[in-house]
Amino acid sequence: MMTPSHPQRRLSRRRFLQIAALTGAGTLAGFGGSLVWSSQALRQFENETVIPLTPWLVNTYLVRGDQPALVDTGFPTDAGAIRRALNARGLLPRDLSLIFITHGHYDHFGAAADLKTGSRVPVSIHADEADRLAAGVPTAVEALTLTGRLISVLPDESQSPAPVTPDVLLADGDRLDAYGLDAVVIHTPGHTDASLSLLINGIAVIGDLMAGNQLYPNLPEYPFFIDERRDQPHIVTSLRRLVDAGAEMFFPGHGLPFDRAAAEGWLEARA
Repeated sequence: MMTPSHPQRRLSRRRFLQIAALTGAGTLAGFGGSLVWSSQALRQFENETVIPLTPWLVNTYLVRGDQPALVDTGFPTDAGAIRRALNARGLLPRDLSLIFITHGHYDHFGAAADLKTGSRVPVSIHADEADRLAAGVPTAVEALTLTGRLISVLPDESQSPAPVTPDVLLADGDRLDAYGLDAVVIHTPGHTDASLSLLINGIAVIGDLMAGNQLYPNLPEYPFFIDERRDQPHIVTSLRRLVDAGAEMFFPGHGLPFDRAAAEGWLEARA
């Protein structure tokens, strides 16, 4: 009798990130007691304004003001996880005042069309990134770090995102009072030419302008990828601008948060 064969599961980019995420989560949980201090250090970033919904793989954030908003939507397959995280807080997508997309890479707007369906929640992005959402096509990027180079050689088996036409085109200095948020939009090029960050109550949600370390809080790093390597110097300029604008905490699209002192230390090392 022949035993049915099963296809071998390949290590894809998404699977690699999942393994890294689980490893980081397990370590922070104190398995083996190796990084109990990190779990304690992470508590300094807890707040009622910016709440991680789907941490570790791609960070999406619930932003609270007079009305709640969502920053980034992860991969196309993350819609269910985001809905469950919202439901756990007594919210539905239709309760959101805005879906704020930091930049037009598919791991940050992948679930936007799904979440918008039936909810009519407006989706926003910088005007120069709008075509990426409308096309729903992943764009080419260059690896900037060792992690990025490793990920780039793995097969990409993620679903293509559904196209979504943005409802709100944002620019530097725009305020989001109309969406119930005492927040300002800051243009932070570097990862992409038209990346946006959101500054609210001294907290900067920065997309992929920088990455946070997967295991240790307060260790900012260059993003894994970048649109074009010539834009790398803009990362330093954009992070400096957020520091000068009064940001005290930074919540990145990948990895753990970091504080103002860590950002200033990283900038000083590159002065």
